[in-house]
Amino acid sequence: ATAEREFLSALGGGCSAPIAAYAQFTAPAAKELLLIGRVASLDGRIVITRQAEGHDPRQVANQVAELILASGGSQLLASLGQE
Repeated sequence: ATAEREFLSALGGGCSAPIAAYAQFTAPAAKELLLIGRVASLDGRIVITRQAEGHDPRQVANQVAELILASGGSQLLASLGQE
């Protein structure tokens, strides 16, 4: 939940923004976390999905947010008035 909330916060998303995050432990004993992040246009025609793994939920969330932004997410969020 920490990684998911941090991802949403890093993108400046709110309740109405088409931003999604899903986190799960890939190796629970080692506390290895996989975070999948997604940003979409309001009509769903453009979808940007990126993922990262690591041990620190905040670091993983920020890494996925940076990947999304670098892949066109910055322009997409700006068009939605989210950034």
